[in-house]
Amino acid sequence: MTDLVAAPVPLIRFSSEDLPEETRMEYLRDFYSRTRIGAEITPMIEDEKFRLDLAVQPLLGDTWVGRGLMTPHRATRTAVLASATNNDGVLLTRCTGRFIFSDRHTGEMPIETHDVLMANFNQTCEYVYLARDTVQTLAIDRTQLLNRLPGFEPEVSTRFDGRSPALSLLFAYAEAISRESVGSTMLGQVAAMHLADLAALALGVRGDHAEAARESGQKAARFALIKADLEQDFQNTELSAAAVAHRHGISVRYLHVLFEQSGQTFGDFVLERRLRFAMSRLTDPRCRHLRVADIAFDSGFADLTTFNRAFRRRFGATPSSVRP
Repeated sequence: MTDLVAAPVPLIRFSSEDLPEETRMEYLRDFYSRTRIGAEITPMIEDEKFRLDLAVQPLLGDTWVGRGLMTPHRATRTAVLASATNNDGVLLTRCTGRFIFSDRHTGEMPIETHDVLMANFNQTCEYVYLARDTVQTLAIDRTQLLNRLPGFEPEVSTRFDGRSPALSLLFAYAEAISRESVGSTMLGQVAAMHLADLAALALGVRGDHAEAARESGQKAARFALIKADLEQDFQNTELSAAAVAHRHGISVRYLHVLFEQSGQTFGDFVLERRLRFAMSRLTDPRCRHLRVADIAFDSGFADLTTFNRAFRRRFGATPSSVRP
């Protein structure tokens, strides 16, 4: 296992819109494509209309998750750039539109919207993006993947059906990670291990390795997706464990087990999220026109008495007393 260091793992963001128009393509071609992407970029539309927005969250080693918005272009990794790329990870890519991949082993390979492409990050190849699309990328550390997939040959670029449950869960978990603030290499290590587990399941691991991957990766991914779901639905006064379990295709008991293993109950998680939302509204000068009752109901509480009691217990003050 990779040693831990107490350094932050920042989210890397880049947008061509932030570059001066007169030097935008020069910067992309001569600096960013060589040092960051490791590929030559050739727009398939007028330079001034070309757009590339990227967000990459490094996790551990050669593992990272990324998302990008881009207009039509070719991304070519030459032999020189491939040898200079300091990344030996296995790259999984899916796109909201159709794109074409080619390398010297497989030739030209069309990738449909429901496909996931597996390729080596450091191989000579070309990606041709045909329309304005959003692409999601996931790099898995080669050593971590091979530890879970004995005999696997990631040197061969392969197209997978992205509608498979394992790949759907893998990319959903990667999406959940990209929305979180992974602020330390400890969190990065945990997330990287879970991603490797899920990737191994998606790419065909069998036997004892599969059992270990299911136990670790699937459980972590499912729990992350449930929490992301609750972040969107905690204000719903009709929210219940049964409804959430049904949405995620699991039993209510298993839902409670997932929360119990995290050291928090389902009810406590929802209550804490509602109370923090209420506190942010109550202390916001822009919300002074709202009544305490309005904020309580908007936070997901069904009655004011329950809200006041929970608020005092959590913050040691009444809702009215914290208002500016």
